Amino acid sequence: DGAGGGAALSRRGACFIMLYILTATVSIYDFMVVVQTRAPSFREGVLVSDHAFKALLPCVFAHMMLALSVGVYRTPQMAPFHQLYVACRWIALSMAA
Repeated sequence: DGAGGGAALSRRGACFIMLYILTATVSIYDFMVVVQTRAPSFREGVLVSDHAFKALLPCVFAHMMLALSVGVYRTPQMAPFHQLYVACRWIALSMAA
């Protein structure tokens, strides 16, 4: 027992944190690639901006899950929160694949 009070992440939790970091990194890379695209017209520029925004959404999701992981060491057992937490992990797995 260290100075932290006994609460520690499981191996699965640590793996999901690494998965969130990987997802955010790939999302930022995709966003930067899309932003570098030159659009010859205004309409195509709007489409590029739309694609760039959609490329950034996984990064936003990953950061929200990272913030949640800081305070939650174990999966909640109450009915709606357990399903939401597990569903978010499945979403993260599908984004990384």
